[in-house]
Amino acid sequence: MLRSDLSCRARNILRISASLFSAFLLLSVFAGHSGRAEPNPAEYQFNIPAMPLSEALVQFSQVSKTAILAPGAIAKGKRSTAIDGALPLEKALQQLIAGTGLAFQIKSRNIIVLSVAPRASLSPSTDNARAAEGQIEAPAPISDKTNIDEILVTEDREITDRSEISPAAKSLLDIAGTLDDPMWGMMANPAITFGSQAYGGELIIRGSSPDDHLILLDGMPLGFLFHRFGDSILSRDTIHRLDLKPSAFSAQYGGAIGSIVDIGLRQPNTSHGAQGTIAISKMRAGIHLEAPVGQNAGFYVNGRINTLHLFHPTLGSNSDQAPQAEETPRNFDYTARYHHTFGNTAITATVVGAHDKQALHANAGSDPFLNEQTETEFHTQALAFEKSWNNHATLNVIFSQSNKHERRTLGAVGFEKAKTSGVYLRSKLTVHNNGHKLILGSNFSNEQGNYDYNTRLLFCDDFTGQCPSSDTERRTRTNTLRDLEIFGIDQMPLGENTHAEVGVQISRDFFLKETFLEPRLGLFWQALPKLQLYARYGRHHQRQDIRKYLELRYTAAEQANDTADHFLLGGHMTFAKSWSITSEAYYRHQDTALYLASSQERYVGGNIYGLELSIVKAASELGLSGSVSIGYSKSIRRDKSTGQSVRYRYNRPLNVTAELGWKLPNGWRMGAKYQHQSGLPYTPVEGVTVAQGGYTTYRYAPLFSARTGNHNRLDFHIEKRTDHAVGTIIYHLDILNAFGQNSPSPPLYYGVFPDKHGEPQPQTYINYGLPRIVSIGLTISF
Repeated sequence: MLRSDLSCRARNILRISASLFSAFLLLSVFAGHSGRAEPNPAEYQFNIPAMPLSEALVQFSQVSKTAILAPGAIAKGKRSTAIDGALPLEKALQQLIAGTGLAFQIKSRNIIVLSVAPRASLSPSTDNARAAEGQIEAPAPISDKTNIDEILVTEDREITDRSEISPAAKSLLDIAGTLDDPMWGMMANPAITFGSQAYGGELIIRGSSPDDHLILLDGMPLGFLFHRFGDSILSRDTIHRLDLKPSAFSAQYGGAIGSIVDIGLRQPNTSHGAQGTIAISKMRAGIHLEAPVGQNAGFYVNGRINTLHLFHPTLGSNSDQAPQAEETPRNFDYTARYHHTFGNTAITATVVGAHDKQALHANAGSDPFLNEQTETEFHTQALAFEKSWNNHATLNVIFSQSNKHERRTLGAVGFEKAKTSGVYLRSKLTVHNNGHKLILGSNFSNEQGNYDYNTRLLFCDDFTGQCPSSDTERRTRTNTLRDLEIFGIDQMPLGENTHAEVGVQISRDFFLKETFLEPRLGLFWQALPKLQLYARYGRHHQRQDIRKYLELRYTAAEQANDTADHFLLGGHMTFAKSWSITSEAYYRHQDTALYLASSQERYVGGNIYGLELSIVKAASELGLSGSVSIGYSKSIRRDKSTGQSVRYRYNRPLNVTAELGWKLPNGWRMGAKYQHQSGLPYTPVEGVTVAQGGYTTYRYAPLFSARTGNHNRLDFHIEKRTDHAVGTIIYHLDILNAFGQNSPSPPLYYGVFPDKHGEPQPQTYINYGLPRIVSIGLTISF
């Protein structure tokens, strides 16, 4: 079905975004030229100082518009030679890796293969193999001891050993206020804001609902990412990469109309002996143990438990009217992985799990039904297979299974129990051929759910002030949902400075009996050696979460997939060696079916649009680094039957983050981060109406006509690293929400009480968010 025309307001914001984006491009072009003559077309203008080889190869790839392939960690521990000026491709790379003992082959115009240079020289040949010292040599073959993990260097990927944390992920985790939590580190991205939970346990990405996103952990769909306090179930010791794809993502991803959070765990390190980490702080305590098994295998285990409840037994409201006392959540999580290579083949086994528990107690005078206890248990297991052929093709297959059990007790007899399980099979074949990167694959999922409850359910949507509810009843429901996705992608050069990505996904929803053919397109232009411009488009769909079917008694006849069209314009520029600017403008139109109960439905259209700008300063010789990011977005929902438009409940228009880090001599490091986010919209209650018989009802203001207070937070971090015979000890001090500013959630209206004049007034409960927390801890690595 054709999408409706853009609204006048949408057109205006797109014009503004286009104007700002055009201004950014003009500035970029002016800065990129710098008054110098253009180099010879056969040459590239390089300015890469001496640095770790892995970082230098990223910059080399960005300037030369090439993909660099390398087996394993051959760049680890090596430094590049500085190159500056207009140089041909081969000569520039030869100078860059001089003295490293590496060789390279130019397979095509866009693909270069790195390998370890053999000791013996060969006769000259025509295979373009050249050693770093200038001799013509053939690269060494991949041996059984070589880590077959492929490294592809392009504009958006880094060359890095997969047994270590990537530089990009490390920079996020080093930001003040993250407390070594990978997802808290990602909150510095201008596309991400907190959800309605005051502690940040939901992801709002570019104005989308937290339910609209797909979370992947090395290809495993992750059905549980955040503990109830808002910290994630993942440890810094296990993370390799953190990738966010906020709009118009490629065809290999499906089942989401919002964004993709693609997280990669690192592989066990087999080049060192047994090692480990013990971390203790006010927030949590954990242990990480890792060891090789022979020459080609290794494992690690990681376990953590939160400790905040020992210092802050309760959290939550500053209001005397609070109906409940909220205990600080208690939780633990674990991650374990075993990795084994057999020549060009690797097998990886992974287990991840978590357990959460929290109690809320009814205060004096409150309804005993408000005595509540929640408990969540989550476990997932995966077996992955990887096979590579001479660095030209790689096959990845991952089979995973997950279980999630949620239990909630209400008062003396009320309860909810939800059990969901899933089996997933995902495969991907990547082939490099004549400058093309071809990706083919499939994703299959089979999910089952069981929902047992004895309580009253609320059926809310965005166009109703008073949520209708069901009668209190005891029921048990089950459902099984199946999906199959098949995708193909071709990343191809279109010219000297341009390449494109053309993809398509074909998917079948066997439960709803719907089939989708969705194009995904991308165009990338290297306008200047340090300036890349890009545009993307994608059509996407998503089915409601399985629990919605169980709670609201959905049937296939009543339900349809949500659909969305994504549009994205962006630009990325590097300058002055350590500075970079990224700007993106985006627009999304989506169609959604909202359900109030099993017999009521509403069809809703929505527009989300915005503009983001990030300025990043990498670490300088003085150890200073930092970033400033600004995001503006707007999200509107429209009832197609009535024409009524309202703010979307997850729309925070303004998101500003500024962070600064400073690495000092003698093992000292410190940093600070400030974050501002607009408040969340909500529908306030203006008063109470008393009917005959004393029955009271709320009088609601216009829908989503009010906002909570703005979110403002300042965090500090300082640490001292010391080396000892047994290992390294890091002492650290963290201050979260240093100014103690409230970040209120939308108010909860739960009853009526008389004011001083005896008039009935709505009783309100507000959660004021994270208190000021001062955490002292230490990390011991051995």
